[in-house]
Amino acid sequence: MSGARKLQTEIDRVLKKVDEGVDLFDEIWEKVYSAEQQNQKEKYEMDLKKEIKKLQRLRDQIKTWIGSSDVKDKDPLVDARRLIETKMEQFKVCEKETKTKTYSKEGLARQEKLDPAEVAKQKTTKWIADVIEKLNQLVEDREVEIERLSSGKGKKTNKLVIEEYNTYISYHKYHISKLEGIMRLVNNDRLDVQPVDDIREDLDYYLEAHEDDDYLMSYDEEMFYESLELDSLDVVNVDRVTQAPSSVKSKSSNDDASSSSSSKREKKSSKKTKSSATVIPLTIGRARVSSGGSKSGSKDDDDRSTGSSGAMTPTKLPRGGSSVSSTPQPQGSLGPAPSARAPPAMAPSGTSMAAILKRESEQEKERQQKLALQQAQQQQALREQQARAQAEQLRQQQLQRQQQEALRQQEALRQQQAAQAQQQKAAQEAIKRQQQQQQQQLQEQQRQQQEAAVKQQQLQQQQQAQQQQQLQQQQHAQQQLQQQASAQPGQGAIDNLLNSGLGGLSLGSVEVGSGPGTPAAGPSAVTPQQQGAGAVNTGAAAGVPAQGVAANSSMFDATSTYLSALNQSFLHCPSNADSERARVYTPRNPYPTPSSYPASPSPIFENPAIFEKLGTDCLFFIFYYAQGTYQQYLAARELKKQSWRYHKKYMTWFQRHEEPKVTTDEYEQGTYVYFDYETGWCQRIKSDFRFEYSFLEDSLSI
Repeated sequence: MSGARKLQTEIDRVLKKVDEGVDLFDEIWEKVYSAEQQNQKEKYEMDLKKEIKKLQRLRDQIKTWIGSSDVKDKDPLVDARRLIETKMEQFKVCEKETKTKTYSKEGLARQEKLDPAEVAKQKTTKWIADVIEKLNQLVEDREVEIERLSSGKGKKTNKLVIEEYNTYISYHKYHISKLEGIMRLVNNDRLDVQPVDDIREDLDYYLEAHEDDDYLMSYDEEMFYESLELDSLDVVNVDRVTQAPSSVKSKSSNDDASSSSSSKREKKSSKKTKSSATVIPLTIGRARVSSGGSKSGSKDDDDRSTGSSGAMTPTKLPRGGSSVSSTPQPQGSLGPAPSARAPPAMAPSGTSMAAILKRESEQEKERQQKLALQQAQQQQALREQQARAQAEQLRQQQLQRQQQEALRQQEALRQQQAAQAQQQKAAQEAIKRQQQQQQQQLQEQQRQQQEAAVKQQQLQQQQQAQQQQQLQQQQHAQQQLQQQASAQPGQGAIDNLLNSGLGGLSLGSVEVGSGPGTPAAGPSAVTPQQQGAGAVNTGAAAGVPAQGVAANSSMFDATSTYLSALNQSFLHCPSNADSERARVYTPRNPYPTPSSYPASPSPIFENPAIFEKLGTDCLFFIFYYAQGTYQQYLAARELKKQSWRYHKKYMTWFQRHEEPKVTTDEYEQGTYVYFDYETGWCQRIKSDFRFEYSFLEDSLSI
């Protein structure tokens, strides 16, 4: 709470400084545009620039507070910042009007009219003005540092530093006052340019090394201006007044004052004609009275110029009452002009002259003070009116901004609601499309299942018909054999032997040779050993002659051959999958290729040995992108050989990364490596994963 109160106090202090600075800026602004002489205008411009810099520093502090969240009420800060920016724009206008480029048409024309002495004087005054500006800037910087060090608890700890800064400020102000007086003397042609240029190097070195301890040890502020002999020149606006013989009347001074607008050459000649004049030093003004033919107003322009050190501005004396001359007025001269004051009859001495001038100057000062007071009151009223108008304008602008901000917020809210409605509509449409796709897929699956069931039934019916047909053929063949056996007694003995040894075999393809050269054999030709010989395929004995049936050795060899063939056939017994139709790859969008390209998959991929050479990534690709094929089965079998296990819930292959931490009859828990086929197509590690055995695919045999 104390911090907020302290911050508010600081803000109020800065706002008060802003108001004071704006008032001072307006006063200097009026002085700039009311100044009659160029040197006065330049001085006021320098003061105006110094004041606008102070306001700019305050503006930077205000901008910092505006951007801070600690300040709640920011309206006064915003108004103060805008007021400062308005004054900055005014200063830019003033600077643009008074600044003349060196190589512009106006600047070149001005340079052509100036003589070398005038150019040198301008350069010197410009240099003096620059030095004064730098010194003022140094003073401002030191004052800011002193103010910063004096705030809070640092005043006691930084006492030595503050004293040192105050010493620097006193040095700078001393040089500023001296340089301002020198500038007035140079502008009034009372001081030559050459001596001023001689001290330039010392002052420039002072600006660079005024903080150096070695330099301050040998520093003497009086040594800078000794060569200028300023003591012999009255810097405080003191001039010489010449007094002619007492026979000159007051009208002659009026005639001399009327010639003040003559050229510089006439001024120089008037200086040479002065003779036998009494010198009287004055401290309140300047006046020159010369003899009859001389021009007393030769320095009238210099007398009107004033400096920034506060010297009094001399006023023109009215005709007939402002000066006293001892020379009588010629008869052809003009008479005295009407005046508000009665002219003095005679000034017998320098003291009475000084009293008269002092009294008149006091009266003039009173009139000027009254006029200045009236002007100040008018300016104050005008400023108050402008401030009220600006405040009203600011309130209106703020109200307009608030209304615009509210409209923008409403528009943004409407746009946001419309966007949300569109998003909801798009989401609903996407859900509908997804549901339709799922329904279509489900219908397609049902249709495929129905077709598969119909095909399965048809296939079973065909198999049953084939089996019945084969059974009928076997029965028919047995009947034929029985008939032949009854017709041929020798052949019947062989059939009895075969039936006794191969009771369960099919005899549909057996043909026993009964040519004319085959002798008939009776039932006694078959021995009991031959009857117990074992299972023999009678189809292989179709080419056996009748004489071989009588040979016992050949009969035993044929029986063993039939038995071995029967055992081999049982090893390769067909399964239900062999009755299914071969699945051939059919591309969805076939691409036209040359005839030299293969039109069907290579049969090499049917070889299980090829899958042993493939990498893990390739096996995963075959498993996930060749579903329902023989290659998927081979890839899964190879992955299982490499210790990968398929999780039926997540449809992902897992492999142990390390030994399980927990192992039970229902699950095991530990760190596993799994293949991410959905997002990254890479292998990832899953810690503390619980693999339940109920989701383990173990029906695949290796």
